[in-house]
Amino acid sequence: MCGFDTKNKLILNKKFICQYCSLILKDPVQLNCGHRQCQSCFQRQHERIIKCQECSIESMQDQIRSDESFKNEMQSLTIDCFFCDWFGILQNYQEHLDQNHINPQCEYCHAQFDTVVHLNEHKIVACEKNTIDCLLKKFGCDKQIHYHNMWDHYSSEYHQNLLIKIIQLVKSQIEDMKLLSTQNHTDPTQTTIPVNLDLILFHELLKTLNIQLENLNIEEYYTQNFINNELFQYHRNSPTSSLDLFKSKLSEQESLSS
Repeated sequence: MCGFDTKNKLILNKKFICQYCSLILKDPVQLNCGHRQCQSCFQRQHERIIKCQECSIESMQDQIRSDESFKNEMQSLTIDCFFCDWFGILQNYQEHLDQNHINPQCEYCHAQFDTVVHLNEHKIVACEKNTIDCLLKKFGCDKQIHYHNMWDHYSSEYHQNLLIKIIQLVKSQIEDMKLLSTQNHTDPTQTTIPVNLDLILFHELLKTLNIQLENLNIEEYYTQNFINNELFQYHRNSPTSSLDLFKSKLSEQESLSS
């Protein structure tokens, strides 16, 4: 089992989203840090120590308890059915699914299942076609990531090393642009420097995540882990995102400044 899939899950408060399956929590349990997982997602992890995918704080298996009060709070959540135009509250969603969506089909591989629960498990764990591109694709990371294995990819040594290289390039480009701006005030004939648009777009993504590079030392492990975790959380909540989405934002900023 795993959480509930809905059309509106991305606009709900993230406290209602399981950090393991990225669906709406089903029978939530609370970790020591306060973050939550579906009970079934928690039980699927067989390690003695569970590491929170949101803040990296560790919890012992025997310290994690079901959160009945939070489960009761969730029952009044407004839900838009993933499969049809029905909307209602979470308390009535399972009944709606059982009565109206028998033998649902996976939108990625078109396999059919006997229940929505089995379909969601398949999409989260098994579907080989449920893959996404890394946010660093434009910088050489061409790996196809299974949605469920996103954290493994983002925490890999390969990804960490590429991230360090990209951020160093972004900071270098920022410094070059500042230097050129200063020089242009004294010498208007100063030639321009080549600008890497992808680095600018990546910087826009970091600013969207409230990551200010000026005061960060990318050589520090804590900083690397922090930025990586922010990118992972962003990509998990917006799996179809790419750097190209920030081109329109740049265009809007240019029109406002002109």
